[in-house]
Amino acid sequence: MNESLIVVKQLPVIEEHLLNLAGTIDQQVDAALSLVCTEDTVKVVKKTRADLNKQFAELEEQRKAVRAAVLDPYDRFQAVYDKCVSSKFKLADSNLKTKIDDVEDVLRDQKEANVLEYYMEKAASLHISATEIPFERACIKITLSASEKSLREACDTFLNRIAADLAMIEQQEFRDEILVEFRQSLSGSQAVTTVLNHHRQIEEEKERAAKRAEAEAAAQQHAQEVRAAVAQQEALSAPVETAPQEAPAPVSREVEPTLKATFTAYGTRQQLVGLKNYMKENCIRYE
Repeated sequence: MNESLIVVKQLPVIEEHLLNLAGTIDQQVDAALSLVCTEDTVKVVKKTRADLNKQFAELEEQRKAVRAAVLDPYDRFQAVYDKCVSSKFKLADSNLKTKIDDVEDVLRDQKEANVLEYYMEKAASLHISATEIPFERACIKITLSASEKSLREACDTFLNRIAADLAMIEQQEFRDEILVEFRQSLSGSQAVTTVLNHHRQIEEEKERAAKRAEAEAAAQQHAQEVRAAVAQQEALSAPVETAPQEAPAPVSREVEPTLKATFTAYGTRQQLVGLKNYMKENCIRYE
């Protein structure tokens, strides 16, 4: 089997020829790149470029012919190799893999059944509903390389944490709401935080609503006071229509006769002065 099945003798010869050709190509390319392209030399540059492209096209045709000549025998060899060797090994490998998978699937299923049974018993001992928190939520990967002991320890770790979280939740004020959140996340701290934040937001919204209602009531009261003040001002500034009044009837006054009275007054100086002033003010003549 170690003996060479195919010997390629042509490629080294082709490679040596190309190595020899590389020097000539370098000289031609360097000479072309050294050309200065001006209005006077542009035709020469174009011809040089065309010559290089022509040589490259000829070599490309030879390369394609060599590729076909080299690959054709290999393609025929590949077909024989696949039929005589590759297909036989692949068929054996596929059949053996199927047999191995069948056995390992049985072993894996048996291991999973044992671990699941242990999970159910452990959950029951901790008063955890395996229906509400099934084994799948523990995310314990059953592999052939994992021992049943390590898998049971993983069950213990998961269920003990669940039991501790449930015991903590029982002491919370919003127990039922927290349990609903906990069944979604299986994280006691996260469930408590979520519910407390929810209630805090509700209280804050109630406070905002109360402040809005208070502000609206104050605004309405102020509007009523403004309307009342405006109405009062309009009432005071409105012209008052009064009924025409009749001219007062002339009062007839009878002229009283002037009388004379003679008397002697007694009093202090201040009293007598006051009496004199009184008579002056009331136009009473005296002698």
